Amino acid sequence: MFLIFFNVFYVFLGSACGLLHKKVCSGDSVEIDLHAHPFYKRLYFHPKEGGAMELLMANQEAKDPRLKVSTYSAKLTQLTEKDSGKFVIGRNFGGVTDVLSLTVSDCSLNISLLYGEELVRDIPSSAELLEFTPFHGLEEPQLMWERANPKMNYGGRGKIIKDVFIISKVTQKDNGFYNFKQKDKSMVLLATTHCNR
Repeated sequence: MFLIFFNVFYVFLGSACGLLHKKVCSGDSVEIDLHAHPFYKRLYFHPKEGGAMELLMANQEAKDPRLKVSTYSAKLTQLTEKDSGKFVIGRNFGGVTDVLSLTVSDCSLNISLLYGEELVRDIPSSAELLEFTPFHGLEEPQLMWERANPKMNYGGRGKIIKDVFIISKVTQKDNGFYNFKQKDKSMVLLATTHCNR
């Protein structure tokens, strides 16, 4: 009888306690639940590689432009490997609580092509859109295709034929990240194309 009670107690109370661990890919977003911490005042980030804690939010005001704050959560977007570490809540009455341990990995598939070759990639069935970001480009990702409007031409050199993405005769202009994303913008596949002469 004690064993059954302990298991039920752990499922209802124990699993809600402690540090949440998440693993995501570069470019993804992560949502930090603040609802379970009603007396929070600040959100900090402590990098995995060490260094000082960074203030991300104070009094529900974002200090990082990638952080989107709502009443009960904060969403950090455009994650990079530098975002690996712990997210910490500072409470109104003092003290801190670790709420999330995040590992951000480079989930890219590296594809090397010679100048003039053809890039051919199957579009994952769960993908809703395709974005392109040039290497070393500071601009926002360019929408190239979306499942809801597959015949719409958003620009770019690629074309879609029967759920296959094709770029004929690649050049250096095609170097970059091709991101297939789901509806919630989470990454399905990140493919890097590199053209050599």
